[in-house]
Amino acid sequence: MPSNSLADNGVQWILRREFLHELLTEAPQVNESLYALVGSASELYEAYHADACVQARESWPAEIEPPKEVAALWAWADRFHFVDSWILDAAVRSLREWQIFDLMKKKPPYPLRSEGPAYYGPLFKFETTWDPYWQGAATFRRRARKELDEFIRLHMGELLKEGYVPSPVVRERQHVLWTIRYQVLEKSFAEILPAGIDGGDRRRNVEKAVKRIAGLMGLTMRPRQKGRRLRRAKGQRSMTPEVAPIPAR
Repeated sequence: MPSNSLADNGVQWILRREFLHELLTEAPQVNESLYALVGSASELYEAYHADACVQARESWPAEIEPPKEVAALWAWADRFHFVDSWILDAAVRSLREWQIFDLMKKKPPYPLRSEGPAYYGPLFKFETTWDPYWQGAATFRRRARKELDEFIRLHMGELLKEGYVPSPVVRERQHVLWTIRYQVLEKSFAEILPAGIDGGDRRRNVEKAVKRIAGLMGLTMRPRQKGRRLRRAKGQRSMTPEVAPIPAR
């Protein structure tokens, strides 16, 4: 039986996927600086999944120096105000995938990939046949469409009966872009407004939209002051080494 929050989880995953995908064009430095760590992807993947303290960064003992690949990942996250585990998960998973593509001498799929909700329902498989010796083409089309409509109705009814809830389509790409500009590019809500548009009401609408999108996707927003880093838990250090540029191919 699927969770009752499947619809909410679906919206969350869709927004996360759109956020990570739009980083490619809106803030390409995010992917470029992460790709610089691809050489240590295997070590980072093992360290990340072997020690819960790497994932729960605030739990890392202050007296112990983290592995250099972990420190580099945290430095990357600091640079773009990423503190949520789902973004770090996507970064580690994507690095490992990019490394495999590199070994295969193929161009890696650069968008960061976030794990989506699992679906365990029945497959949609519709079949019918046409015997042209006994049935005309127009008659067959009418019959096939009628059978397909009935099959769709029964298939969807079965899933709804099992507790699956359809996830609404998210048509808020502009709001996702605003969220990237605030979170990653460190723009103020006033600066996010399109050129030639001003006014407190418009700025408040942008702020409201960004906060809504961030809340739906589970993104911890950076503080309002430009350039200020998020407050860290006691004992947690800032990992500040610069990420090396992408090596020439």
